[in-house]
Amino acid sequence: MKKKMLTDKVVYTEFGSFLSQLPNPADIITGRLGAVETYKEMLLDEKIGSLWELRKNKTLDIPFFFSPAEDDRANALIDRIPEKLIRQLEAYLLDAKIYGHRPVDITWKLEDGYWIPDAVGAADIDRFSYNGEGQLFITTNGARMPAEQPFRWLIHRNDGSKRDKPYGESILNRVFWAWSFKKLGLEFWLQMEKKFAVPSFLAIFESDDPDKGKTTEIATEITNALSQILSGSSGAMANVKELIQVKAEGSVADFRTLCDYCNEAISVGLTSQLLATGTTDNGNRALGEVHEETLNALIRNDSRALAYTIQKLIDWTVMLNYSGSKAPQFEFDTKQGATFEQVLSAIDRGIPVSKSALYTQYGLPQPEDEADTFTPSPAAIPGAALSLFADDKKKRPLILLKPKS
Repeated sequence: MKKKMLTDKVVYTEFGSFLSQLPNPADIITGRLGAVETYKEMLLDEKIGSLWELRKNKTLDIPFFFSPAEDDRANALIDRIPEKLIRQLEAYLLDAKIYGHRPVDITWKLEDGYWIPDAVGAADIDRFSYNGEGQLFITTNGARMPAEQPFRWLIHRNDGSKRDKPYGESILNRVFWAWSFKKLGLEFWLQMEKKFAVPSFLAIFESDDPDKGKTTEIATEITNALSQILSGSSGAMANVKELIQVKAEGSVADFRTLCDYCNEAISVGLTSQLLATGTTDNGNRALGEVHEETLNALIRNDSRALAYTIQKLIDWTVMLNYSGSKAPQFEFDTKQGATFEQVLSAIDRGIPVSKSALYTQYGLPQPEDEADTFTPSPAAIPGAALSLFADDKKKRPLILLKPKS
């Protein structure tokens, strides 16, 4: 973008710097209902929706585990919580990244004398609100009632707390202006395409009709004749002095540049990387690895924040059953393990590697028994062409000798 002086003090040289100077969308969207509806509309954008699904699904794919507590009773108690319930709770709580906050309703059941979480539920986000003290309220049938009850509402916030920004802050705020410019650009482009994609003509003719009644009749006849000619029929138009084709000056397709830039800004805002939009001509693999690691860093941070909130449910479960006992610690496995290539390199160099980790962390199919096991054939005879797998019937390497030359 060319340099253009907008004020006496600021010179904008890039569209991105212009976007960065726009006011915070949270200050523009008035009222919580207006914000929620705006966020829902933004999620309908194919770029925003797909990037959010990518970020959310990557977070949900991270394994979790419990660091055991000293009290074995507490450890056994937490084992009763279904993994499916925790995964569903994760999915609900992650909505806080979009809406700024997400209250989730916890339902309990009495099982063999123990109180265990039985179900989780999430009402429409625009039904929730807070007072000046950060107390949760829910609106039902038009009535706004306090919602906070002991051991019931689990609230996850993005960049906020109960007394400081109880509504949190949506990650969509950072891409609000890019989405707005893209939306307006697409609307303009569609209107221009609709108007100028098919040739339009103006017919110039003369008329001396004083009351313009005859003029209207002539114009209608000329329009009908011109329509037939444009559709492929032959014909002539009487009294027409000149035909002028109406067309747009410049290239309407240039507005695609605006949309592409907005998509890049959205990618940076939601995933901190660009390769979800496009790649450069050189160094694609290196750039891809760097950008993938940048996204993974975001995912790890999302997981750690989520773990703090889920830990409250674990604490509640132990508190309801064994008051005074410490609860196991809920954690996501966000450690950066070795790549599969690094594992293979370690095996080649004789470094011991865990077989269980190969099957769990790297997703290798684990054999059911010895008969289900394929073993790579060693080079038993120099110059022999070896088969890829051992003969499972003879239980020994299968060697195919090369014919003598």
